[in-house]
Amino acid sequence: MQKFVFKPSLELIPGIKVTKDTELEYEREGIKQTVKDLVFRNITTKKGENFESTIDTTIQLCEGDI
Repeated sequence: MQKFVFKPSLELIPGIKVTKDTELEYEREGIKQTVKDLVFRNITTKKGENFESTIDTTIQLCEGDI
């Protein structure tokens, strides 16, 4: 894990630079995120009274993206 600064803010934000070999998986209640083969996928599920919502987002990355 690296830390990056986005100007003009000096706030440190944890992140990584992706390569073609980067493979990550993160999961917690209602959120599942993966990075594999330069593809980021985020699935967010929210359940409430009488409804369930799922948002599935896929983003094609390039080597060196943060």
